Amino acid sequence: MRSTCGDRRGPKVAACCSALILLLVFVVFPASALDATFFVAENGSSYHVDMEINDVSEFSFEKPGVLGEKVPAEAGNISLIYQNGSAAPFEDKGRSIEFEKGNYTVGYDSGIDNHDFQALFDNRYNISVYLPSVFDVRNPLLGMVSTGGEVIAGDEVSEDESLSGNNTVNDTDSGYEGLRIDWVKRNYAEIRFYDSFQEKMLMIFGSLWLVVAVVFLVPYLMTRRRKE
Repeated sequence: MRSTCGDRRGPKVAACCSALILLLVFVVFPASALDATFFVAENGSSYHVDMEINDVSEFSFEKPGVLGEKVPAEAGNISLIYQNGSAAPFEDKGRSIEFEKGNYTVGYDSGIDNHDFQALFDNRYNISVYLPSVFDVRNPLLGMVSTGGEVIAGDEVSEDESLSGNNTVNDTDSGYEGLRIDWVKRNYAEIRFYDSFQEKMLMIFGSLWLVVAVVFLVPYLMTRRRKE
């Protein structure tokens, strides 16, 4: 005996409802991003990072290449930490490490070329970059922050935030003295930072051009006025 049309539609309706429920779950309760925190060294030539990794047994040290592709990166001061805060064993393969599959925080040092920091991830991360007070990113002629980055001044950074590895935060009564740049759920972050010397040179260069413009413009305007 053949089933009725209503009976045949029942499984389809149930499947559609299930798919809709799953979609609402992902939209209303999106998967939380992992955390990656970078600490730029005082001389701007390197950084230390602490980043979460989940359900993996290998981690490769990589950085963005010229075309945005991933290329191997030099890494030192490597650490692997269990979620309970204790050190985890790993095997150093040179440009990668291997370990028992699980959830960890991996830390390491790597270099920065020409004050241009870049980070590229396979997954979405909540990214924070701590920049020492000797550097800045807020002058658009010298610095830049990639899309989605929020620059937070030192006096807005919580006093109890501290750096790991061999770095230390310059905590004062007003908080961290440098800048913090945050991105939420991004797989790429970049900043180009500069020091006070570069900013002074820009001001000197701009002043010289202003003087040159005045020297040539004033005689021209005076000559034109006489002709009129």
